[in-house]
Amino acid sequence: MQPEQINHRANPDANLLVTAPRAIWGRPLAVAAAVLFLISSAFPVVAGLSKNTASFPKWWGRLDVGLALVLAIQALAIMALAEGKVTRQAPTPATASIGFSPMASS
Repeated sequence: MQPEQINHRANPDANLLVTAPRAIWGRPLAVAAAVLFLISSAFPVVAGLSKNTASFPKWWGRLDVGLALVLAIQALAIMALAEGKVTRQAPTPATASIGFSPMASS
């Protein structure tokens, strides 16, 4: 009689995803941050391509700094609201192509 082969995982719940309802603010907040990042990135590009930056109005610089401040606050808010909500690490393209999962190796 052959011994029975036992195949137990160290953590049986490691690969299970939490099916808690998603927050309603998640996607709109991420889209707003992406749009604000693109707008904020336009300021240095326009200033770099301009021949005479002294001709810019004073509100141009204040708007640039204000948008950067709002973007930084928004990034901190996203990090604070998402704390502990991520259940597993997303695979990188290199590890996804070979089927490697960081959760399976631990």
